[in-house]
Amino acid sequence: MPANLTVALVGLQSFYRDGISRLLQDQHYTIAELSAIAPDLILINALEGPTPTTIQVRALHASYPDAHIVLLNMAAPWTVPDILNCFRIGISAYLIQPSADVLLKTLELAALGELVVPREAVAMLSETEMSEPPMLSKREVEILRCLADGQSNKVIAKMFTLAEATVKVHVKAILRKLRLRNRTQAAVWGVRFLEELKAKEADQPAIKPNCFPRPVLVSTLYNPLED
Repeated sequence: MPANLTVALVGLQSFYRDGISRLLQDQHYTIAELSAIAPDLILINALEGPTPTTIQVRALHASYPDAHIVLLNMAAPWTVPDILNCFRIGISAYLIQPSADVLLKTLELAALGELVVPREAVAMLSETEMSEPPMLSKREVEILRCLADGQSNKVIAKMFTLAEATVKVHVKAILRKLRLRNRTQAAVWGVRFLEELKAKEADQPAIKPNCFPRPVLVSTLYNPLED
């Protein structure tokens, strides 16, 4: 359980806000207003739909770049492309009417830097921008492969006889080119990208895995798109 974490609640009706506030405070989270403190987590109600919520996520991510953003949809489920779009711009999780246990577990995972992704959204990645990967250098592809394997900068530096600072530069370049916010998202992207790259090198169709080995999929906790 993460200790001493602050959570900002955005756009929640009073009924949900009061209930979620009590739930989180019972678990030793601190509820904070955005104007008062930079929170560790931001829980957003996606009631207004994909387009307004996406605009809101962009603004919050720009103002609080270190916060982990979790979308809570208490209304109709979004389409998978809409969900994917919000992950591309920086959310850490997307949930539909979760139970208290699922919400708490998701916040804990998000605070640790994990992504909580619906399985269907992951399956569609190869049908979206994964089919047109950005131009990465040979060294960046090698480092992306290491990120997908969960290697640290220190380990990567030793593998390629590089300074650790040089590895950090390459990682930042990868994140910038892929429009990602952290190493975890790069690892998620890298698993699919490297699978496609390997398939092309072998001149064989890619095999779609049931799930990625690195990210924590929402289907392991709760699968809202199958309800």
